[in-house]
Amino acid sequence: MKIVSFASIAVAVLVIISTVIVLMFPNPLLSKYVKPRIITAFSTAFPNYSLRIANIRYDVVQNRFDIDTVIVSTINGYTVGRISSFSVDGIRLDKMLWKGTIDADAFKSVTIEANEINHSFPGGEYHFRCGRMTVSVPDSEIVLESLHIQPNGDDEQFFARKTFRQTRYRVSVPYGKIEGCSVLQLLLGNKFIIGTIRIHRPFFDILVNKDKNDKKQTSPYQMPNEILGSVTEQVNVGIVRITKMGLKYGERFAIRSKPAVITFDSLNATIEGIANHSNGASAVMIRAEGSFMKAGAMTIRISILKSLSEFSLSYSGTLGRMNVRALNGFLETAERVRVSGDIQSAKFDVNVVSGYARGSVKVIYNDLSLSFINKHSGSDKGVMNLISSFIANTFKIRADNLPDKKGNIKIGVVNYSRTSDDPFFRFAWFALRSGVKDVAGF
Repeated sequence: MKIVSFASIAVAVLVIISTVIVLMFPNPLLSKYVKPRIITAFSTAFPNYSLRIANIRYDVVQNRFDIDTVIVSTINGYTVGRISSFSVDGIRLDKMLWKGTIDADAFKSVTIEANEINHSFPGGEYHFRCGRMTVSVPDSEIVLESLHIQPNGDDEQFFARKTFRQTRYRVSVPYGKIEGCSVLQLLLGNKFIIGTIRIHRPFFDILVNKDKNDKKQTSPYQMPNEILGSVTEQVNVGIVRITKMGLKYGERFAIRSKPAVITFDSLNATIEGIANHSNGASAVMIRAEGSFMKAGAMTIRISILKSLSEFSLSYSGTLGRMNVRALNGFLETAERVRVSGDIQSAKFDVNVVSGYARGSVKVIYNDLSLSFINKHSGSDKGVMNLISSFIANTFKIRADNLPDKKGNIKIGVVNYSRTSDDPFFRFAWFALRSGVKDVAGF
């Protein structure tokens, strides 16, 4: 009994001393024992990459880990990811130590904050940067601030990398929030079940270099229904709410030249029904309203059928009073024409079944005319330009489309079939354009 008593006292003293050492000097122990194990585990899981961690600190009172400068590199030394600093608090270390394994219960109260996240996408063409990310498991939410996705280098460097035509994207999101989500499943990539996504003042900048030829597509572009269906993980998003969105689309026709630009401003949009592997809504619904070319109020409604067997959707919208001169910023560069006239109102309704678009375009307008312009000078005074403009305005263009005494107007017919090299937005625009051309007589 004396031996057992002395042994028990010795063990108790040893536990107390060990606990005091850990509480008083946690950081040296973390740097010496924990950090190497994290790096080794990472290298085992991802043999083509290496991990570097500057410092790990633990605050006993607040139960928080602070980690400085995490860098992920390829085996040849190319940095693909970097986090300046991040902290983790709320981990139930007692549960981890008691069970001896990593358990989900240990992370129920975890909050993570990461600052200055930088990541290069595979191929090195694009770069991702986020000023701050906050993840809260108990609140079931993720907040992103100052998020940017852009190419590495300027536009000329981006387009020079490839022989064929490319589309360049730039995305800026000052603030985004994901609510009502299973954070652990979302971070692990097992399930993407989300209640609400809120995005405030995003800006999308899209530019196509049409000075190069298109690369021949060996396989058709995937449509939204095919992309959603190809995701093996469960996806279910209740609603996406976007406020004050800006969209800029441009086409460049010569190196370092000014692009033709179309803009949408102050768009407020909602997206519902984003789901797969579920018995939810059979279509993805998109509703948006905003300003077109800062000249006319517009509304859009899109319903995309989620069937994998066919590409089918419907989309409709309206455009308010607008002076068509607002389009000259795009038309003068892209089409070498200049237009004038006034749109009183416009409405379109298009239905797509298995890639075949049919529908109608109703536009009430007056005093429509166009002038062909010189490619280099931008002038419409040349002889050939004047002749072409005269023929178009006299024999082809419908100058007015105003209601007659019975209220009837010319209705444009939408008739367009998707080709294999039509991406989604180009198909939707070409289908709508066929109806606009039918109305105006182009």
